[in-house]
Amino acid sequence: MQRNEVAESHDFATQLKRSSTAFNDYFKDAVLEIFKGDFEVVEGVTKYKMAETLDQLAGIDLWYFSTNRGVRGVANRIQFQSKCWGTFTIRKSRASGARTEYDKRKFAIENDWLYPVLTMQGYINLQNKPLCFAIAKTEDIIWMIDNDLCSVNRTGKHQKGEAEFYVVRWDEMKKQGLSIYIHRPGDAHAT
Repeated sequence: MQRNEVAESHDFATQLKRSSTAFNDYFKDAVLEIFKGDFEVVEGVTKYKMAETLDQLAGIDLWYFSTNRGVRGVANRIQFQSKCWGTFTIRKSRASGARTEYDKRKFAIENDWLYPVLTMQGYINLQNKPLCFAIAKTEDIIWMIDNDLCSVNRTGKHQKGEAEFYVVRWDEMKKQGLSIYIHRPGDAHAT
């Protein structure tokens, strides 16, 4: 492995571990209340090289097992923020020109390749308290983008890996009549 491949591999491993740990520590129990079955972090049940491949090519971070129904791949994005933004964010472009989550998901959906059927996005505050999360069909999120029912944000110039993101608001998905589950701790009326 060359030096930059080792650095990228280490960065992938660190990010995957942080995201999977956050899911297990802060969101798994709440998600299991909604979806009967079990969730497993890809890296926990899949050899490292395959976990990396599933993440990079298919965008699958979690496996959802339903004994009565089957198995689904799930994209898991957890952000540490000061508030719940109530949005899904999907990378639109990178300064490097590399393929993005949007490009990969769109291609997979249109060409019958493996992709995460569900996407979960959660927010944790700087004191490590879960603020909110939502789960929706990946196909519906892509539909929102393709129908210009989103906005576009850019990372700051000071951030590593400058990029543009599609921002899909959870409430706008509901307004469009799409299936989405939104959970905020303490909210007795999660939708």
